[in-house]
Amino acid sequence: MAPLDTGRYIITNCRYYNAAVLLDSNDRSGVVACNPDNDTREIVRGNSIHANSLLTLSKWTVKLLTNGSYTIQNFAFSLYATGEKGYWTKQGDSVVGGSGSSEWSINEMRSKGHYWSVFYRPRFSYYNNVWDV
Repeated sequence: MAPLDTGRYIITNCRYYNAAVLLDSNDRSGVVACNPDNDTREIVRGNSIHANSLLTLSKWTVKLLTNGSYTIQNFAFSLYATGEKGYWTKQGDSVVGGSGSSEWSINEMRSKGHYWSVFYRPRFSYYNNVWDV
């Protein structure tokens, strides 16, 4: 399997065809799912976001690290995708934008080159021991 190249991407749920969007620059704000074409009125209502910027808010810089994992950083606000509970995040917890980066594992799926599976993988190091959650 070929690794995903470092670059700017729109992260899309392949089942529901919605994109991961960070709506503001506040540390620990939730990453939400929306369709930039269909959900514009709902997302913009109650937020100080211009409808034309919604596409920008859904862009993420994905960077391949030397250990084979990735960081995911929002292009508009420079916050990193991370788990809501930091190192203690578990499956089912929300993804938020944070000032500190987290490592992600990204794997190519069967539909080669089209869809990538992203799983949160925080790392915790203490006395040279490393655990993956």
